[in-house]
Amino acid sequence: MEQYCRRCGVKLEEGMRFCPSCGAAVTEAYPGQVSGAAPRPRTAGSNGLAVAGFVVSLVSLLINFLGIVGIVGLILSGIGLSQASREGDNRRGMALAGVIIGALSTLWGFFNIIRLF
Repeated sequence: MEQYCRRCGVKLEEGMRFCPSCGAAVTEAYPGQVSGAAPRPRTAGSNGLAVAGFVVSLVSLLINFLGIVGIVGLILSGIGLSQASREGDNRRGMALAGVIIGALSTLWGFFNIIRLF
C-alpha cells in the first residue's frame, strides 16, 4: 500500500521512519485505517516577504523619505531572498529585484541627505 507523508505529501517507501523531504516522523496506521494521507498537490508557493519587499522597494522609488522606505524594502526583500533560496521557492527573482531596487533607493536617499548638508 502506498504511503505518503502527512506533513508534506511526498511518497514514502516501505519501512521509512522519517520523511526524506521534511524530516517528519512516519506514523504507523491503526488496524483498518488507511496509512498516510493523500498527497497534497505541489503549489507554486508564495513567499510573502519577497512580494512585500518588492512592492515596498518599488514604492520607495516614488516616496523615498531620506532612504528609510528603501531600507525597509531592502530588509524585507533580503529576508524573502533568504527564505526563497532555502526553500527553493520560485519567487527568488522577485526578492532579488526587491533587494536591488531597495539598495538603489537607499543609496539615492543617502545621497540626498548628503546633498542637503
